[in-house]
Amino acid sequence: MEELQQSKSHEQELYEIVRSNAVVTEEILVISRSIKKYIFWLQVMSVLKLVVVIVPLVIGLWFFSSSYFDQLSSGLDLYGELLGVQQTDSGSGAEQSPADVFEQIEQLKASGQLDNLLQ
Repeated sequence: MEELQQSKSHEQELYEIVRSNAVVTEEILVISRSIKKYIFWLQVMSVLKLVVVIVPLVIGLWFFSSSYFDQLSSGLDLYGELLGVQQTDSGSGAEQSPADVFEQIEQLKASGQLDNLLQ
């Protein structure tokens, strides 16, 4: 009879342990779900921040680059005219490269004509 009493007591302890384990497991599940949501929204906001920064930069560079290269080209043409550098046209519509322009500037500098043109 005493063994039966101990067995029932032992079952009661196991039942309480399993019950408390189920409660703790449920709490862990709730916390795990909230952490999962937090990480998801963190990733969404990270991508959104990246888009907010990168998209305007790309659009700005696209608009800036077209006007910048036009201004650079016209500025080099004006500088070449100021120095008296002749643009050679091979008939294919190709303009003189900046390396050729700088080479002609160096030639003018070496011959002393550059100082006369700048005065």
